[in-house]
Amino acid sequence: MRCPKCGAEVEIWSDETEAECEECGTVVKKTRENLCINWCEYAEKCVGSEKLKALRGD
Repeated sequence: MRCPKCGAEVEIWSDETEAECEECGTVVKKTRENLCINWCEYAEKCVGSEKLKALRGD
């Protein structure tokens, strides 16, 4: 993810909901729109089809 304040790359692990930007200290939070399930080709294998549907709001 990108920090909204300085644009630096911020890594948020799948079991975390937020992380601090190492460049400027801004706390970057996950949102439904930026979850890895929206772009990862392994999302269904990772979380399962039922949970994936629920997380995506299908």
